[in-house]
Amino acid sequence: MVLSCSSRAGLRSLSASDFAVSLRIMVLEGPRPTEVRLNRYLAMAGVASRRTAAKLIKNGLVTVNGQVIREPGTLVNVEKDVVTYKGKVLKPEKPVYILLNKPKNTICTVKDPQGRKTVLDLLEGAPPVRLYPVGRLDRNTTGILLLTNDGDLAQKLLHPSSKIPRTYRVTSVKPFTDVVVESLMRGVILPEGIAKADEAYLEDPYTLIITVHIGWKHVVRRMLEKLGYRVKALDRIAFGPIRRKGVPRGKWRFLTPAEVGWLYMAVGRTPPDRLPKLPEPLPPPKPKNKPSEASAATSSSPSAKKRPPSASPKSQPSMEKKASQNTKKLSGSSQPFSSGKSAASSHADSHSRHPRRGSQT
Repeated sequence: MVLSCSSRAGLRSLSASDFAVSLRIMVLEGPRPTEVRLNRYLAMAGVASRRTAAKLIKNGLVTVNGQVIREPGTLVNVEKDVVTYKGKVLKPEKPVYILLNKPKNTICTVKDPQGRKTVLDLLEGAPPVRLYPVGRLDRNTTGILLLTNDGDLAQKLLHPSSKIPRTYRVTSVKPFTDVVVESLMRGVILPEGIAKADEAYLEDPYTLIITVHIGWKHVVRRMLEKLGYRVKALDRIAFGPIRRKGVPRGKWRFLTPAEVGWLYMAVGRTPPDRLPKLPEPLPPPKPKNKPSEASAATSSSPSAKKRPPSASPKSQPSMEKKASQNTKKLSGSSQPFSSGKSAASSHADSHSRHPRRGSQT
């Protein structure tokens, strides 16, 4: 199910409670595919990324059902096939989704050659699975950072076609103006193209709230530097409808089922069996029965008599009134109006009773 721009805008406009209610009926622990590529199987088991897993497979370090496989695209049955790496049987990990409130002076990487503190060092008590960050934040940028072992979802979230809105709180050393807000909404020219804000407004003279869906490197900082502002602090406060409420700086929590459901919906990867069932369509109308030959012959015979249509209840009083008036007229006349002679005599009598004015001189 792919979301259009209007549907994504509608999701952004929903409140957290309304959104949670609308997604509460979704079952997020749906079944995984039964057959996957071998390099993806190794990634699901937490051995390495797909690219690194493909190299391991080509080097002959992976076996399937006791046979060495050197083709990364070989399909593997998740439930039946036995996959081993260096003699150890591999099993796919359960997907984990974590929100971290990133502090300053931390690196968004799995390993740092210089020995600096990484975001994985902050995940004390997290499940022992291979987690990696969804996207990157600068070393001095704070706020929401998602981590997961679901590689497919992470790649889709980072793809430009997903257009996931990200909201930041920006603090500057000099006050912002309404002209800056209008310039951000119209767009700022950068080497990659025109960077336009989805939403921007001032929280106070020195604090700006901006929402963008562009994933370019340092895009918010460069937009403001282009307008002559130096960013003092940058904090990501929302990732779509996902907020960091209740999570202190440097701490983490699991995503709720509603939040995971929104991520799947945003990238169009929600399986059909995880969506609420639609009502069954109504049956088509039954065709009218055609009259049989016997009934048709009966209706066409001369002996068949049609009943006269009964008068409606509203027309009965008027019909009775007309009948009574006709009865009075007939009773007042002594002779019926059947002969032409009586009609002529009555016409002459009327002229004698009412003579013309011109006859009297």
